[in-house]
Amino acid sequence: MDDLIMRKLISCEFNFDTVCVELKFSDGSIIAIDTIAVENEVARNMYERSELDYLIYNAPLEYAALILDGEPETYLKTAIVSKLWNFVERERPNSVFVYLTHDSDFVASRVNSKIYWIEKYDGSKWEWRQLQENKDLPQALMIELVGSRLPILFCESENEYKYDSKLFKLMFPEFKVVSSGGCDQVIISTKAYKSTGLPHKVYGIVDCDYKMDEYLKSLAQNSIYYVPYFEIENLLLTDDILQLMIEKYSVEEDKGSVIEGVKKKITELFVSQKDEWIAKHVAFDLRDKFDYRGKIKSLKNLDELKNLYAAERKSEEDIDSIATKYEKIHEELKQENEYHSILRHLDCKGFLAQYRHLFKLGADVQYEQQVFSLLNSPEGDTILQKIRTQYLSAIVP
Repeated sequence: MDDLIMRKLISCEFNFDTVCVELKFSDGSIIAIDTIAVENEVARNMYERSELDYLIYNAPLEYAALILDGEPETYLKTAIVSKLWNFVERERPNSVFVYLTHDSDFVASRVNSKIYWIEKYDGSKWEWRQLQENKDLPQALMIELVGSRLPILFCESENEYKYDSKLFKLMFPEFKVVSSGGCDQVIISTKAYKSTGLPHKVYGIVDCDYKMDEYLKSLAQNSIYYVPYFEIENLLLTDDILQLMIEKYSVEEDKGSVIEGVKKKITELFVSQKDEWIAKHVAFDLRDKFDYRGKIKSLKNLDELKNLYAAERKSEEDIDSIATKYEKIHEELKQENEYHSILRHLDCKGFLAQYRHLFKLGADVQYEQQVFSLLNSPEGDTILQKIRTQYLSAIVP
């Protein structure tokens, strides 16, 4: 770097949100001056005498150039790094910028750019590939997943704090667990990522909901699997987990009676919600024939479904024939009275909070929170690995 050039005082002004910053270059250092003229040295000891100093100093030059920068986020706060490089790029519109970085957020911030990722390095040769765009996966997510290098597991969760995401992170610690929203989005995301040809293994896990076993089993051809329970909340009420929770946290001396009380309530709900259960199953089966989304949750009986269906000028014959099938299934499940079969078919979302009193827990214990602490223990891990082996053994790193 030419010290004579760097000793020359250069300034560039730009605005980061509400803070006006002036960069001055002098004696191999960058001086940032705010609106009240307080100087703050931000990068005195950069590698090779301040690459960034030299880069920004040369930004106003007119000739085109290829500018290569390794780890652009180094020595800079995450909050400003993207804005800073946007500024530099604007000052050099005729230049090509090449960034080498591990920061997925910074990569995602580069607009209208081509992204390449390093697939492998054998000690003498680098192999890289361009990351292609995919209409079914946000680019930021693609960048994050490629950068993780871990096998990928899509699950039904709106965010990482929901039950599905928390559970599968404990069950599959060697995977990158990605919250994808609902069942349809898990299927779309898994298929989309598989189509990219990227080397990561990718799987999906969905709840049963109103889907029948035949359909759920067919998803395996796309590496999408399920645990045989209506919702993930239902899995948290299975025998092994329920018993461990009650034994450790219930204040009732007769633990067995508490467990039986919970199971009895779940069975009663299944029986009492027969009309609602049948109507929602029929609506789901007819999802390709009318717009049921946003309507199924409020259904209480077949008459309500028929009114919705008739509004779209559909025949009630479809409803009656399908309903007969589900009336038979419901009756068989009621007569069988097998707890886990009912958990497979009953929507227990909200049960843990609504029927909190049945668990007889201590005043400071909430089932839906404490259960994850319990599962993150040696005893809990044994249960999770049992479930993984029994239902999800095809999901391997």
